[in-house]
Amino acid sequence: METTDSVYVRLSLMRPRRGEREHALALLDELIEFFSLQPGYLDAYTLASPEEDGRDEIGRLTLWREDRDADRVATTPHVLSLRADLLRCVEDGSDVERSFHAKIGPLGAVVAL
Repeated sequence: METTDSVYVRLSLMRPRRGEREHALALLDELIEFFSLQPGYLDAYTLASPEEDGRDEIGRLTLWREDRDADRVATTPHVLSLRADLLRCVEDGSDVERSFHAKIGPLGAVVAL
């Protein structure tokens, strides 16, 4: 889906191991910092569930111009290394990765396409 009215979205959710939440969040921030320097990157968010809901989930949401931009960056040695570090900080089997094509909303809250 390559149209100027859509973006490619990657969503990653996970549960940090006990005592690893801050380290895992720092790794997510480091990933996003690297992503922000790459061609095709539009925007990203580090996610953390509210403490009061008791789920203790964290993650990231990234927006890309196209899926091939996200795929190219995801396979770089730096990202693979950071993701390996991240997976050691989260509960086994809790890492969920999803991808979507998203229609840009009426306010177009992403960087100019």
